[in-house]
Amino acid sequence: DCGVFFFFSSRRRHTRYISVTGVQTCALPILILTAREDAVNLQIARLARDLFDVERIIARISDEAFASRYKEMTIRTVNFSRQGTLAMENLILRPNVFDVLLQEESANEIEEVTVHNPTLSGKALSQIRLPGNSLVLFIKRANGTIIPHGKTRLYLEDILALSGDLESILLARKLFAGMERKEGSFLS
Repeated sequence: DCGVFFFFSSRRRHTRYISVTGVQTCALPILILTAREDAVNLQIARLARDLFDVERIIARISDEAFASRYKEMTIRTVNFSRQGTLAMENLILRPNVFDVLLQEESANEIEEVTVHNPTLSGKALSQIRLPGNSLVLFIKRANGTIIPHGKTRLYLEDILALSGDLESILLARKLFAGMERKEGSFLS
């Protein structure tokens, strides 16, 4: 099970509130911190990590002076005013790409999938028949992001950004998870 837990206010005792949310019992918790005070978000994040081993934390950042502290703790941040500006810029410069990412005028989905299938490790994308109309947009690895081509090889724990209709994405999830397909192989 995976849970997403929000923390909105700095008025309650942090450890008690985190305990009440059930963060400590969730296998893959995601904690989202939305207090306006960065010091409060950082304190809660530290408690969640130290007491409950919460790895994935996303926090609102209000003051960019705190950015290095968030980065040191590997906390993903969202600056609402900066994100709004970026959205406006994309609407002006890349309106079609923005529409696809928002999925407003598209039947396609965009999903992240992690490669766990050992039979695909070391295989070039051209050797793998992706289900339906699914397409690998990019691959995220520890050393950076790759825009793939047919000769790009996949490795375990690669994170793929996939685009395609819902059925194709669901089949691709099974493929990259290592769940076998009864009617044949995905390998060319």
